Amino acid sequence: MQKGTISGSVYATERYSSSEDYKTSRMPTIGQTVEFDDGRKFVFVSSKIALLAGNVVAVSTALATPIDNLIAATEPIGETEIVMTTAGVTFFGGTVGVNAADRFAEGYLVTNDDAGEGYCYRIKGNTASTALTTTTFTLYDGLKVALTVASDVFILGPRYRMVAQGTATLPPVGIAVVPCTGTSEYYFWAQTKGICGVTSTTGTNQAIGTLMVAAASGGVDIGTGHADIPIGIALGTDTTATATVPVQLTIGG
Repeated sequence: MQKGTISGSVYATERYSSSEDYKTSRMPTIGQTVEFDDGRKFVFVSSKIALLAGNVVAVSTALATPIDNLIAATEPIGETEIVMTTAGVTFFGGTVGVNAADRFAEGYLVTNDDAGEGYCYRIKGNTASTALTTTTFTLYDGLKVALTVASDVFILGPRYRMVAQGTATLPPVGIAVVPCTGTSEYYFWAQTKGICGVTSTTGTNQAIGTLMVAAASGGVDIGTGHADIPIGIALGTDTTATATVPVQLTIGG
């Protein structure tokens, strides 16, 4: 037990269904944070993909482009059940129109254009759907402005649940400090602040004080421009093209 940790060590990965360390009644909440007096900060996340210790993990973005004109019918002010015709939409790179129940829970519906534009609603859950059916998204808060069949929206995946391996463009959540097998949903603490070992996968040498940014395959690279996503500052000089480097993390707020 480390001082400040909710339950168990930050270096543990656990399955919700079979864990001996994290019983259901003691399981930290997804998105819960813990901070140590040495400046390290962690957030509790889950993943269903294979990860290595030191990998950047990122938000699992459902759609990078808006869904245009797919609200099934006018949804009035105060409505929390939003029905969308998702039969032709591919989420999370999966099968067209197929969504598991509550896969979007704790994600977000952002109204992008036309009626109801400008709001961000947190998603409480969703119905399962197939390639031939609609999807109902249940919101925590009722609509502030009515939506119509012409309204356009973004659907974003939950920030801390089912995180993805980092890329140069996905918003980072933290650094995996332990490996995950990827065979089922595992829960672990991802580090967001403080000194951490981070994987360099780009074949570029780092020097002390170098700005490190998100790169492909869960790795980091040396920052070169305004479009880069900062991960932190290198604390050591690396003479090996691909290695793990010590980084002072600056992920998140």
